[in-house]
Amino acid sequence: MKTVGSYIFIFLFTLLVTEKMNAQNINILWFDAAVTYTPKSGVSVIINPTDTFAINNVFTLELSDANGLWTNPQQIKTLNEFYTPVINAELPASLLEGRYKMRIRSSSPE
Repeated sequence: MKTVGSYIFIFLFTLLVTEKMNAQNINILWFDAAVTYTPKSGVSVIINPTDTFAINNVFTLELSDANGLWTNPQQIKTLNEFYTPVINAELPASLLEGRYKMRIRSSSPE
């Protein structure tokens, strides 16, 4: 027979596990991937950060190399924000033809 204490433990454990599973999410709501981008093109990414970010957090929009690899990502925009719904940036003038990827990172939590 389960006691009230058992149910409280199960509830708190489930809450903790769920919180850890949902932590550090930056969901991309919109990005126009159908467009052909060129050097110095403007890009907009609409996001929904679903974590609790520190007041000194920095969101960073990064660009992969021309092969889509993250060996040496290039930062194309940083925002010192604990919450932002949109990141606007300009692609580098030195951009070569390729199959690039973009990602968004946060600093706190990383």
